Amino acid sequence: SDPENGPTYSAIGQSAMDTAENTSQLVNRSNHKQVIAVEATVTSSSPFPAWSWIHGFQLTYATVLIGIVIYWTLGLIYRRRIERSSFPASDGLREVLTSIAGNRAASRVRLLTSNQIDAPVMWGVWRPTIVVPTHLAHAVHSSELRYGLAHEWSHVQRGDFAAYAFASLLKLVCFQQPLYWLMRKQLVLCQD
Repeated sequence: SDPENGPTYSAIGQSAMDTAENTSQLVNRSNHKQVIAVEATVTSSSPFPAWSWIHGFQLTYATVLIGIVIYWTLGLIYRRRIERSSFPASDGLREVLTSIAGNRAASRVRLLTSNQIDAPVMWGVWRPTIVVPTHLAHAVHSSELRYGLAHEWSHVQRGDFAAYAFASLLKLVCFQQPLYWLMRKQLVLCQD
């Protein structure tokens, strides 16, 4: 109890709180602020925080980002599996690439063959890799092989993998923008 201001909230005691019909009967000039604070706490306390649209947006955004990262990780695992099961290309296949790209340019490209793919693929920025399907690699004099290698070499020459990797990183920030998807579609069309 405070002699200047009268009794405090804790000095009123439980019996006074029990006999009062509501908290407004307990208010006097000294404990008015304390009672209001207790009243506000009691009315707003909830076991769960208030859910707003911003929380839903954040949850959706995080879910999509996690999905994108999982998709990339699975792609890298698959690419690594292809790389490990591949073997170096034959001299005849290397000669076909050299006739298309030139000796100096073809020497910087890693050329592999694999049973796990159906069409030639390319990846890599600093050390480009072209992987040719085994069934196509055995037909060294076929026009299909020559066309496939020329196509993949054009990707190496233009730096398409770096542009596509940049667009994929941009997806983390801009996946919710419709213009991003239009730009990405145009990028893929221009690359092929």
